[in-house]
Amino acid sequence: MNQSESPLNLRRVGDKIHVTDIYVIDGDSLSVTLPCGEKREVRLAGIDAPELAQKFGKKARDRLEGMVRLPAVLYLKGVDHHDRIVGEVYFGTEHSSSANLRMIQAGYAYSDPRFPLEGADHAQDEASREALGIWATNSRYVKPWTFRERSEEQQLAKSQEQKKDYKQQRVACIREEAQRRADKTRLQNTQVSVERAPVGEHATQKHLPDTTITRSPVPITKTSENSQSRSIRVNQRSKGCLVFSLQIAALVLLATAFTWVIFAG
Repeated sequence: MNQSESPLNLRRVGDKIHVTDIYVIDGDSLSVTLPCGEKREVRLAGIDAPELAQKFGKKARDRLEGMVRLPAVLYLKGVDHHDRIVGEVYFGTEHSSSANLRMIQAGYAYSDPRFPLEGADHAQDEASREALGIWATNSRYVKPWTFRERSEEQQLAKSQEQKKDYKQQRVACIREEAQRRADKTRLQNTQVSVERAPVGEHATQKHLPDTTITRSPVPITKTSENSQSRSIRVNQRSKGCLVFSLQIAALVLLATAFTWVIFAG
């Protein structure tokens, strides 16, 4: 394998790499195929173009697309924290300047000091004086890095709001589930009570406590027999006394009647 086809991890800063299958992502990013067949994203070194969601974002992308020519040569500058290749790209043979520098000259990218690019500051000053591209607007135009920071803050706030909404929805669901279970338990208890409850007059009487006094039979003992015999004897004596009294009363009446006859005669 020759040097031009070696993998990226064997490359050094400053190496020249021929790339193909070029696809423009935005005003400062490309997708390319390396000689080893690997597809990678390339970040143009030394520039920062407006994001696609910004006013000049799509115009910057279209401007870069208009520059694409073959052969295309990439000079490696490094790899960023997104694992993108950072490099300076030249398209075709008719331009001595890189696409990176030409984007700044056209007024569709800012100079990015993170990866210094020779001639970038001078090209930006010229574009600003001539009011090209993004420099045609007033000073209130939001820079790409500020726009990204705001977007990240908005995304963070949105994420936190979503988490808050999710938590509230979760609490509401838990409460609703608890209420549903309580209602279900209450309904089951009601059904059990209905099944056990009496139905109609018969059932009401059935469940009323029995207040009837039941007299238990008194067992006949020897003492009870003696009491009964004594009661019989007393009754007999009472009857004899009554008969004797009646006889005396009859004799008295007869004597009275006899006396009255004698004195009357």
